Order: sequence, then C-alpha cells, then structure tokens
Amino acid sequence: MDSETIKDKIFRYFNGKSDYATEKEIFEYISSGEKAMDSYRSLEKEWKSHNIPTILQRQSFDRITARIKARKRNRILKVSLFSAAAALALALVLTGIRTDFSSGPSQGILTTVSTGYGEKTRLVLPDSTEVWLHAATTISYSENFNRTDRVVELSGEAFFDVTHNGDLPFVVRLGDKSITVKGTRFDVAAYPSENEITAALLEGSVIFRSENAIVNLQPGEVLTYDVSNANIFRSRADVDSYAAWINGKLDYPEVTLDRLLSRLSSIYGVDFIYSPVKYADKKLRIILNGDEELSDLLDAISFIAPLEYRISGTQIYVKEL
Repeated sequence: MDSETIKDKIFRYFNGKSDYATEKEIFEYISSGEKAMDSYRSLEKEWKSHNIPTILQRQSFDRITARIKARKRNRILKVSLFSAAAALALALVLTGIRTDFSSGPSQGILTTVSTGYGEKTRLVLPDSTEVWLHAATTISYSENFNRTDRVVELSGEAFFDVTHNGDLPFVVRLGDKSITVKGTRFDVAAYPSENEITAALLEGSVIFRSENAIVNLQPGEVLTYDVSNANIFRSRADVDSYAAWINGKLDYPEVTLDRLLSRLSSIYGVDFIYSPVKYADKKLRIILNGDEELSDLLDAISFIAPLEYRISGTQIYVKEL
C-alpha cells in the first residue's frame, strides 16, 4: 500500500469507520517492521492533533500496538498449517484472531476472537454486524457464517449491533442456551464463573431459549437467568447502563455488593474472599470508571459501601465495616 492509502485506512480506523478487512490490513502493515510502526505512530500523532478522540476511539488504536506486544501471548494457534495457510494463521494470531479446524457453531474453519483480563475490543463480523467484547471474553464463528447461518458462540460479555437479514436469523449460543435475533442492539453477559446470565435489549426483539423455557424480550427489558436453578426473571430497566462499559464505565443501576465483586472478578481475573452480611440483600447504585486500576475501583467502592480490602496476589480479601 502507498502512504496515502495506508493513511486513509488508519484514519478511518481511528474514526471507528473501518471494516474487518481494513483492520486486518492495518494489523498486517504494522506487523511488517519498525518502519511501519514508526509510520503508524506518526499518523496517530497527526490524527490526534486534529481530533479529540472518544474513549472508544482511544481503545481502538491503543489495542493495535497492545496486541502486537504483550497480549499476543494469550492468542494460541491450536492447529499447525502449512505454507501460505500457516502464514495466514500466524497473521490472524497477531490480531487476536485464531483460526482452527474443529466443531463449533457449524463444521469447518472456526475463527475465534478473545480478549484478556482488563481488555476490551471491537470487531466487525462478515455480515457487517458490530460486536464489542468486554474483558475475558471469547467469541467464535465458522467459515459458513453469513452463508448458511449466522451463529456465534459466546463466553463472557459482548454488545451486539446486528445487521438485519430476514433469511438468516442471528443466533448467539451460550452453552446449551441461545439468543435469536433478526436485527437488533443488545448486551449479553455469560461469564462461566458467574451464576447469572443477563441480556439487556436496547432495540429490536430477541428470543432467549434455555433447556426449559422460551422468553421473548422487548426493548427496555432485561432478562436474568439463574444458572443454579434455571429461574428466569424479566424486568424493565435503564438498559443503556448495561452497555456503558463500551465507553469505559461500569454502570449498575441495582446491584448487590456480592454480584458487583463477582463481575469484577470476571473482568480482572482475581478472586474475592467475601462473605456478605450487611450487603447481602441491599442493592446499590454503582457508576465507576472501568478504565482505572482495580485498586482505584475498590477505593471508590469503599466510599459507597464502607469496607476494607487487602490484596494478596490474585486474591482480594474484603471485610465490611
């Protein structure tokens, strides 16, 4: 690519207007050597001098260099391929995307995108659906996506802005449960370490299916599925708050302290040692800056719900005051 072409592509990426193919080109360009990286940094500086980036935009261009450096060790290529196929697989690993031959949403080559603890990222699926992945989240889809189906498998939390296609419903599989849509905007959280699955619908309509229930969700509603007993609760809420993490906030209109710490455990990869007493049933209104260090978040929570904490490695001991 000539200098003007790469400049145009990178600026569109900074503005949040690029597609998957463009992002892949940018990753490959930056990975080609120090000269390309220096060029990218120069373009980043130029773009910033004429724009005030939003939090989401800052996350977008920050994650380019982050993936090429320390975080790429979390991306594992499970299948060894030969010649050109191997080179392509390696390039995909550098972008945080893993290509594999296995069973998944459907048989064939499986593409998997993952985020690490404390990391967020955005991707565009082959049907132009936009997906924002929260920390410690994995999404997978097959080579048949947008051909014979639109099925993805999710572990963690993601916000979907689904492109409408009346012939191919969009399906999010959450283990043996699923959410089916035709074109909508919603957030779903299904961390394996948590005892709840939540889905908050901003626009459109979705159908949640479990082993013993089918629930239609309408805009402004939140569904909570209790993994331990299969109970389902549906309520109206400020659904925008469920997607606030995209812009760097943790916004919980009503949350118990135990539930909040459970979510922080999933996001930051730590274990909280906490036995709720005063705050066992009390629900709090919590708005935090999710881009700060965990210790800063805990300091802020300590003012809202008086407690003290002690960090020992990946374990955090919490005591009510």
